[in-house]
Amino acid sequence: MSRIGDVFRFLYGPPLRFLAWIAETYTSNRNRVTSLKENPRVAGLIRNAAIIILLLWALIWIFAPDEYRERLTEEFKTQIEKYNADSQDSPAQTPAQQESQPAATQSLQTDQERR
Repeated sequence: MSRIGDVFRFLYGPPLRFLAWIAETYTSNRNRVTSLKENPRVAGLIRNAAIIILLLWALIWIFAPDEYRERLTEEFKTQIEKYNADSQDSPAQTPAQQESQPAATQSLQTDQERR
């Protein structure tokens, strides 16, 4: 019986240890990020960085030639649509969020839930 256990540990030990290491790293990083987000100074820094990046992109858009401006606008619309599609795929929505959605979106979500 110990021979089978040795073979099992030899074959499956390293991948299982690797998966355990990934899970531990993921958990510790999630805890670290949560503690950083709860710190008001870090949350303010992240918010201010996002605002600065948004303003920089607005300046780029303002000074871009017309053909690039249209391309930037289309890319921005595409990214917003992708973000909205990803956020609508999440199953946890409050009743207020569901009421604020158009009827077509609600019926589409109902059809997807039936499948």
